[in-house]
Amino acid sequence: MRRVLPVVLLIVLAFAGLGVYFARKLASPSAQQVDSAPVRQTGRDRADITTPVVEDNEFKLKKQSVNISPGGDPAVKTLEALLKAGGTKGFESAIPAGTGLLSLKVKGGRAVVDLTDDFNLLNKKGDTMQSLAQQQIRAALAQFPDIKKMRVTVDGKLFEDGHSGPWDDIPVRDEDASAGESR
Repeated sequence: MRRVLPVVLLIVLAFAGLGVYFARKLASPSAQQVDSAPVRQTGRDRADITTPVVEDNEFKLKKQSVNISPGGDPAVKTLEALLKAGGTKGFESAIPAGTGLLSLKVKGGRAVVDLTDDFNLLNKKGDTMQSLAQQQIRAALAQFPDIKKMRVTVDGKLFEDGHSGPWDDIPVRDEDASAGESR
């Protein structure tokens, strides 16, 4: 009995250690969670996304409020809602259908939005659609006060459209853009 007790205790501790290891591994942040979000609200159940519409013979963005599931990072959920809505009947988007969010990382006020390869189809849509897609992503991120600028990547590589160049350090709010120009 004295020899069996330490062996049983050792086996129980080994299984407990494995349980803790796998629990941490499974609970580690997914690729779509944000690295740091000190100001972000976590109780949101609605988000605003935009859709391009034609008014007075020109494109404008129209704001729409959509439901997002509670819990998790609301910025991730807002971007996912924007990307998902593009494939929804009755919702037009400049962002190519099928585009998915690989990750969103925020550090020092800069959001790095990593999208799937489908986003590269934007380069075949022309400068108006590229501008509208950029504005849609900016509007989605501008709802979060801790995000000041954005960088858009596709499969980890900086996205560059054929007209305005690389999508790096783009202010998400117009007042941030004018503050950067006056420096």
